[in-house]
Amino acid sequence: MNRTEFLENWENEKRSGKRVFASWFIFALLAVIGLMIFGGENENYRNTLFASICLLGLIGSIVAILVFGIINSKKSKLRCSKCGKNLTNVGIEIAVATGNCSSCGEKFLDD
Repeated sequence: MNRTEFLENWENEKRSGKRVFASWFIFALLAVIGLMIFGGENENYRNTLFASICLLGLIGSIVAILVFGIINSKKSKLRCSKCGKNLTNVGIEIAVATGNCSSCGEKFLDD
């Protein structure tokens, strides 16, 4: 893999991760707002039902964000071709600057 392909993959992964995280975050935020509005001490059946649905939505959003993070890291194209480890944060910057893997130190990016 050359440096340009690696940088394109990095940008694509950052962009897709931000979109998914933002959409799930908004959903979770709406669930919290719904809980604050309808989850008070009111004994009304509809309010309690709505608050329960909002709570399930909040828990579902948190689980979805975590599952997406795990799946996304397994499908990552930002992986060293020599040792197979994912490159994250500083490891990506080291790889771009030097062409070497931050884990094993082997050169895996062509110039």
